[in-house]
Amino acid sequence: AAIEERGHRAAIEASSSPWHANLSLPQQLHMLKYWKELKTKCYHLWMDEIENEALGKAHGVLQEAVVRCRGQVRERSNHIKLAGVCHEEILMAFDRCQSASTTAVPKPMKAVPKSNESRRPDLSDDENR
Repeated sequence: AAIEERGHRAAIEASSSPWHANLSLPQQLHMLKYWKELKTKCYHLWMDEIENEALGKAHGVLQEAVVRCRGQVRERSNHIKLAGVCHEEILMAFDRCQSASTTAVPKPMKAVPKSNESRRPDLSDDENR
């Protein structure tokens, strides 16, 4: 019961405390590039099915979200919380784009890697030596 109480307290503290982290310039550029790639993929799906009105509308929603979020991150705030909300909105809009396409095969979205993330060594090699 004590562990459960500590977990509840930690969850409450985490959700009520403000996030103070900001995206670095390389992280911002990486995020903006990723969003642009999603918008481009959706555009190509739409061009392949130009008569698909639902896909055209989904592209418009995605394009609007990318433009707005890009402006917010670049000009207003590079705060991680704002970027996270925008990222989720853009991923949901891209998912709607894929869902509206009759030819797209939905693929699981890859997590956006940190630009300074290094590859972890394979520990299984050490066990065999």
